[in-house]
Amino acid sequence: MIRPVPAAALGAGLVAALALAGCGARPLNSPATGVGCSLTVTLPVVAGRPAALATATVSGRVSALVRPTTTLPIPCGLTARLGPAAGTTGLTGWIVNGRPHPAAQVAVLIDGLTTATALVPRPAAIAAATPTPGVVTVDRWLAYDAGTRTATLQVVAGSGTANHGFNFDGQAFGALQVAVPAGWRVVVAFRNAGILPHSAALVTATGTTPVFPGAAVANPTTGVAAGGQATFSFVARAIGAYRIACLVPGHEAVGMWARFQVTAGGRPAIHL
Repeated sequence: MIRPVPAAALGAGLVAALALAGCGARPLNSPATGVGCSLTVTLPVVAGRPAALATATVSGRVSALVRPTTTLPIPCGLTARLGPAAGTTGLTGWIVNGRPHPAAQVAVLIDGLTTATALVPRPAAIAAATPTPGVVTVDRWLAYDAGTRTATLQVVAGSGTANHGFNFDGQAFGALQVAVPAGWRVVVAFRNAGILPHSAALVTATGTTPVFPGAAVANPTTGVAAGGQATFSFVARAIGAYRIACLVPGHEAVGMWARFQVTAGGRPAIHL
């Protein structure tokens, strides 16, 4: 049961993941094997330090959250009030169970397994990729070589502030659409411009494993660290409709996915 506390307007953001877990006298969302309620907060890290500091207030007691990860034991049924620490600027809101709350402070009743995300400002988007001579450049994100039947796709996680940073190339919820002919090799240059780990994998609409060999970053559920990059490639072996999705838990559910179509012919294309 989530009770948001109205506060400042929600801004563009990066994120810190937060999980509440527990059990008690028949809590609403507790796992059957729960062994007590707790609050675990993970702050986003930039250059080895948390990008924002927060506090958790329970029954008048304030706990400073200054480490990348902090776990607090909290009796079931109490309310934790989450907000920015004194002197901290830029914490603009929260995402609780995939739903945004435009408030710098939020009250959460600890009655079971709950997830939330704190939103903080993020850096500007990275610069456009440099064109390669001899390759047809469709736009800043896609280029191809018809002679080698190779398409190169730039996938930037957290590009700009769209969807609070949960996006690929500045687009979310399938607004980014890529098409590649069957039999072509696709080289994906992935870069994480966000502040949390993100990943990219080619999956079906409901799948969680790569549909073609090599069609994902390494460890897609763990993701690539903030500021990191990775390259992977695969052959588009079968015609069909797929998704490029971030498989870090919870990210695809809040819109971090793009459409990917393997076509019967033609040339690679992209639509934003």
